[in-house]
Amino acid sequence: MIYFMQSLDKIKVGFTKNNAIQRKKALEIGNPHGIIIIGVVTGNSHHEKIIHKDLSDYQVIGEWFIDCKKVRNYISDILNN
Repeated sequence: MIYFMQSLDKIKVGFTKNNAIQRKKALEIGNPHGIIIIGVVTGNSHHEKIIHKDLSDYQVIGEWFIDCKKVRNYISDILNN
């Protein structure tokens, strides 16, 4: 499963074999700002890598990206198609 989560002004795009709620709880352990699940779609680590490549211009560090209109539109297209 591919998940999209927001914390402050960043969005995390990741892959998990577990459900998104379990992943969110694990990420929140080291994050004092809280995390919101934007959405999830069926996919694997290959799909995650494609998304990371497509969003590379907005990458902050690792799987975290700037929360901006271009990133939101890209994610919206994935979630709605």
